[in-house]
Amino acid sequence: KATSEGATGFLQLIAVGHSPKVSSDAAMRKQAVEMLQQASRGSSKVLRVMAMLRAGNPFTTVLAAIENMKELIAEEAKVDKEQLGWCKSERKENNGKKKEKEAQIQELESAISGLEETIDHPETGLKVMIKETEDSLVKNSQNQAEETKARREENIVYQKNVKNTAEATELLQTGIAALEKYYSDLNEQQEKELELMQKKRADPEPPKTWSGSYKGQSDQGNKVLEMLNFVLKATADEETAHHDAEQTAQADYEDSMAALKKAEEELQESLVKSQEELAEAEKSLVIKRQELEKTEAEKLAIEQYLEKIKAGCDFITDNYEAREKNRGLETEALKKATKLLKGTPAFAAATAIEKKESWGKCEKICSKDEAHVGCKACLADVSVPG
Repeated sequence: KATSEGATGFLQLIAVGHSPKVSSDAAMRKQAVEMLQQASRGSSKVLRVMAMLRAGNPFTTVLAAIENMKELIAEEAKVDKEQLGWCKSERKENNGKKKEKEAQIQELESAISGLEETIDHPETGLKVMIKETEDSLVKNSQNQAEETKARREENIVYQKNVKNTAEATELLQTGIAALEKYYSDLNEQQEKELELMQKKRADPEPPKTWSGSYKGQSDQGNKVLEMLNFVLKATADEETAHHDAEQTAQADYEDSMAALKKAEEELQESLVKSQEELAEAEKSLVIKRQELEKTEAEKLAIEQYLEKIKAGCDFITDNYEAREKNRGLETEALKKATKLLKGTPAFAAATAIEKKESWGKCEKICSKDEAHVGCKACLADVSVPG
């Protein structure tokens, strides 16, 4: 049994050299080749069809190849479209991710810079503040020690001065008492003597010389006592001044110590707070640096991925429209070639032979009228009723 390709080839071969049909088929081949050549643009698919035509392949074989090429072109267009869409989607998504990572990196670098400044700024950093606070606490402690030492020394001087004034007061009081007793006894004795002498002489007036001597001693004694009482009062005033000065100094010391204690408490609270803030800032700094390292690695991975797909995506992006245009030209040329080849006598004869062969045992009936019920019944291998 002959195949369709065999039949077409047989018709083409028997007509070579003398049949008008053969001449017409050859012209159609040549015209089809020229048509495809104009649209080939180096396309391997079109060049293959052209080679088949030049090699004299049967039209049915060539037409089958053309249909196959059209399917390949359509599949290629589908793949190109999918690849272009994939490239656009991948680039859009990953460029978006890259921008997010860049923003995150900028934010992290800013946060790290802020934390480093918070920790290490030479004037306002936590480390400097902690050092200043510690120095202030040391100075505060020194001030407390120095003021306490000075107060103790002042108190020792006070105790010494008070002891001296107390002793001086006691001595003065003893001396005054002794002089007062002496002059009192002297005065009493002189009065007794005067009374005795008056009785003896029966003269109520004492001698002038005796009276003057007594008055002189009395006046001198009064002056001594006045002077001693004056010194006693001055000594008492001095002791009072020592007490007042000590009381004032003690009050000033207590006020100063209270202020220093309060300042010390505030400095200790500030130190604890600053140390806690420093620990938290250093912890945050470590975390931020780890996050930065991770984010930079993620950004690098995205960039490497974009670089990996760059060549393929650049190609399809840059050439997609040209490839689409070329596919359109190729498809149109193949359609025209198909139409041209189907219009040849050889293709018509081959089609007729194929149809007769497909009828088989029903050829005699179907050759008269393919649409007749008897033909259809025969082909279906059933009998016609009646």
